[in-house]
Amino acid sequence: METIQLSALVVAYNEEARLAACLDGLTFADETVVVLDKCTDGSKSIASGYTDRLIEGSWDREGERRNVGIEACRGKWIFEIDADERASDVLAEEIRRYDEAARRPRRDHDDDQLRRIAHLRRYRGDRLRTCKFASIDDPRAHPLIAIREQIITRKSLGGIQTDLQSRVLDTSGKPIAGLFAVGEAAGFGGGGVHGKRSLEGTFLGGCVLTARAAAAAICVG
Repeated sequence: METIQLSALVVAYNEEARLAACLDGLTFADETVVVLDKCTDGSKSIASGYTDRLIEGSWDREGERRNVGIEACRGKWIFEIDADERASDVLAEEIRRYDEAARRPRRDHDDDQLRRIAHLRRYRGDRLRTCKFASIDDPRAHPLIAIREQIITRKSLGGIQTDLQSRVLDTSGKPIAGLFAVGEAAGFGGGGVHGKRSLEGTFLGGCVLTARAAAAAICVG
């Protein structure tokens, strides 16, 4: 019996327009598992042309349907991808290039990210919280986990506008009833109040300060 090392997992909800292109790029996997959540379009017909590992159902939460798919995967490693994403050769080449550069002597680094890491680690405080050089595709670091994020706001752009009571303001500058924002969501990025070059680990004071202001405003009503 052939050993399954890598499983590809796709969770879909009415994705007939994009599913085939996604599945086309998963031929490197030993098996492909497709979870069809409340699909009423042609997603099942498309998926069945690529794999017989289909799971149909109806779930209220994304985590529930994803866990069902993970449990169905038989591989040692699981590569999860959304139907609107593509696993390309470009990604594999980028990882290979980075790992090759990371193994070179520091003076021969030609990757901008590696040079920035080296520069940060010259400062003793940053050396404690900045990782050493490491290959991405290192068997000792497996399994690799990819996290898909969507940026809502950035502290460098000021975050959500609030007043001194941590109440969120609308576009006209008036408080929105019952809505508060504290910490980094309100753009409180430290501002150096905790010392030179203070970063994530030293935002706590500002977070506590704005949270106390919000709590006080809520109690007052």
